[in-house]
Amino acid sequence: MNFLGFASHYREFIKGYADKVYPIQQLMLNKGKKFERIERAQESFENIKRELCKAQVLGMPTEEGMYVIDTDTSVVAISGKLHQLQEWNGRTVLRPISYGSKVLSDTDMKLGAPKAEMLRYSRS
Repeated sequence: MNFLGFASHYREFIKGYADKVYPIQQLMLNKGKKFERIERAQESFENIKRELCKAQVLGMPTEEGMYVIDTDTSVVAISGKLHQLQEWNGRTVLRPISYGSKVLSDTDMKLGAPKAEMLRYSRS
């Protein structure tokens, strides 16, 4: 699941990460078993989304520290993350500053991934 891959990248910033994503992992293992599992997984998903936007995860830009932009494009969407090298818990880490994504329009989707890749550089 793409969401868990994204969230896992920031697990060091989320206290109790493994416990918080457990319902989602169980849903993936037990597809279609019980409806209550889906509700718990949805709650877990919403909780992790909130955690990813909290101050201990999403940092504020500072005047010092190199910035890193990480972007990705598929045939349906463009996404990006802005990070900055910052001190956190006694270590220098790439701290997320901002996340963003955009679903491509029907016209843009017809371009295919290689040409759509250029959209992230030509549009804001």
